[in-house]
Parts: sequence; structure tokens; C-alpha cells
Amino acid sequence: MFLLGPLRVDLGSLSVTDGRATTPLTRTEAALIERLLEAAGGVVSRDSLLADVWGYGPNIKTRTLITTLSRVRAKIEVDPAEPKHLLTERGQGVSLVGAEPVVRERAAASVALVGRREALEAVRQGLNAGPVLIAG
Repeated sequence: MFLLGPLRVDLGSLSVTDGRATTPLTRTEAALIERLLEAAGGVVSRDSLLADVWGYGPNIKTRTLITTLSRVRAKIEVDPAEPKHLLTERGQGVSLVGAEPVVRERAAASVALVGRREALEAVRQGLNAGPVLIAG
């Protein structure tokens, strides 16, 4: 999950949320975004995207990438005509910039094994006694 300006993009649930409404992503759109995220803001070539997202071979003539980029821009850009995040570098490829990961705080894990003191001591004694076979 990551933020793009005011939008929250969740590739796991295939959705984009602006706080009021949720817009679904297709699996292909999510795969495209994920591939661009892997590049960490760098430019990914058209041929690489076609191969990695669609499984196309080199030098394929298709508008698939262009139409998918247009659909994704409509979902993740405030103004798709003036994109700030999903950028095309003419003759080079596409980049996704400004993605901020959402950091979720985890509850602190307890170090103590509650109610397992006797079992833990038995394990320690067994390990100290010699070789141990773990099955299961």
C-alpha cells in the first residue's frame, strides 16, 4: 500500500481510494503499477513493461501499454492531462514518481511466553542434554 498525493493505492485489494470513493484496479493495471514501483522512480522501457506485465516478446507493435497507461492515469492522477506521478519519457519509457509507502505500526510483541515457562524449561534441558531430533 502506498500514497500518491491524496490517493491511497492498495495493490493487494486492487483499489485506489481518495478518502471519499474507491476506484477498482484491474490485475493488469496493478501489475503495471507494481512493475513501475520496483524501479523506484526510475524509467522502465516500453519493451520491458510489455515483456514483464503482458509477456510480449521484443519489437511487438501494440497500443496495449498506451491504453493501459491512460486508464491508470485516470485512476491515480488528480489531473490525468497533467500527470504528476505516472510520467512518460519520450523515447525512453515510463516512470512512477512520488509513491510514499504506508507504514503500519505493529503492536509490540511480547517477549515472554505466557503460560509456557515449564514447557520452555523442558526444551532447554533437552537441548542441553545432547543431540535433539525435531520431527513434525
